[in-house]
Amino acid sequence: MGTNSSGIVLETGRSATVAGPEHFSEELLDFTCAGAPIRHPITRRLVGTLNVTVRFRDTSPILQTWVTELALEIERALLNVASRREQVLMSAYLAENRDIRHPVICLDDQTVISNAAAARRFSSVDQALLWEHASTVLHSSAPHDSTVSLGDGTPAVVKVSQVFDGTRPAGAVLRVMPEPNCAASLLPKGYGADPIRGLVGTSDAWRKLCHEVGEFQHRPKLLVGDAGVGKFAVASALAGNRAVVVEAQSLMNEPFEHWLDNVRRIGSAGAPELILRRLDRLNDDEAHAVVRLLDEFTCNGLQVNATMRELGPHANRSPIAEWFDVVLEVPPLSQRLQDLPLILDALTMRHLPAARSVRWLPDAVQTLSRINWSRNVASVDAVVRETLARHRHPTISAVDLPPRLRAEAGRRDLVGLEHVEAKAILDALQKARGNKRIAADSLGIEQARWWPRRRWR
Repeated sequence: MGTNSSGIVLETGRSATVAGPEHFSEELLDFTCAGAPIRHPITRRLVGTLNVTVRFRDTSPILQTWVTELALEIERALLNVASRREQVLMSAYLAENRDIRHPVICLDDQTVISNAAAARRFSSVDQALLWEHASTVLHSSAPHDSTVSLGDGTPAVVKVSQVFDGTRPAGAVLRVMPEPNCAASLLPKGYGADPIRGLVGTSDAWRKLCHEVGEFQHRPKLLVGDAGVGKFAVASALAGNRAVVVEAQSLMNEPFEHWLDNVRRIGSAGAPELILRRLDRLNDDEAHAVVRLLDEFTCNGLQVNATMRELGPHANRSPIAEWFDVVLEVPPLSQRLQDLPLILDALTMRHLPAARSVRWLPDAVQTLSRINWSRNVASVDAVVRETLARHRHPTISAVDLPPRLRAEAGRRDLVGLEHVEAKAILDALQKARGNKRIAADSLGIEQARWWPRRRWR
């Protein structure tokens, strides 16, 4: 209540003394309280405080110094009992952090150690995604020096070095350095600076699409890509509220001639723009008929954009794809993983009332980044809706995600009955609110038999 050393230390993270009349509470006016923070020796996270209270008349000028030194002794004791892996990571970090000008991060799937340059440069979400990048590099034949695009679109070279505890892998050291003369695959400064209205992204793949959209803004465009990447969202954003949308999917329930007459009627009714969706559902004869209609629309000054799935080999391309001279590929989510935090926030705002806000924690973003999304952004949208409907608190962590996703996000690919086993364990843990003993009892198995070997997060 009011001024007291414990509260001040927790708020500021620094040692503090509150003597006698400096207290807010009248019951403490006869006492002096000295407090000091206790930080984890590896992660430097604040794990507690040490507070010593004496009578005000016995206050000594060395009290604060003594309490601070005692708190440091506790931290040294914590270091002695820290896990072997944490100590190995700390040793690797100290060996690498000689040049403090560049960000250095030493991490595994649970611990992050960084210098001041990295702490200023990267958010907790960035750190989680960097670990995913490091894990991918270390488990593949890819070179350990690779160029990535950071959260603000800045290209950088990430040098990944594996950390070993004896012969066992324990983590990785990442040194991140800006790359002024980046490879040709990275975009120049200012490229794609104008975003597509209402849509988010800073990755190279997305900025490339934004640049192409701006370059061909007033020409008919065919947007292609995998299912759920957002082809229609891009087309709608470009047209605003002016466009009329016609679905080729309705051909499943009506003859093609009726559908084509409807398109002709809409195009002749004075609509400023027309969006034709899912044109890959047309066969070649139907596509030729649509191309003749598109020629009429062009002569009448009607702006037409269309969407369809991935283009096949040139010999098998639809006549519609040949008609459009501007074909833009909307990138899949696998090429936009650094955009995942922005996409989650945008989808959350779409599905929440204005009075409610939700933040996705780094471990949730990290878990979702490991999943192979069959329908790209559309699949993420479905998960966001499901998660928001089930959880009402202001933050969403990995444990709040559907159990099937946490099982799918395991670092090792599960086979056969392992998928069923993983889902059963995660369901039991969720019902037990993370209590492993209760979860093991509900499954009828011994906790020691499965938890040390199973690490589905």
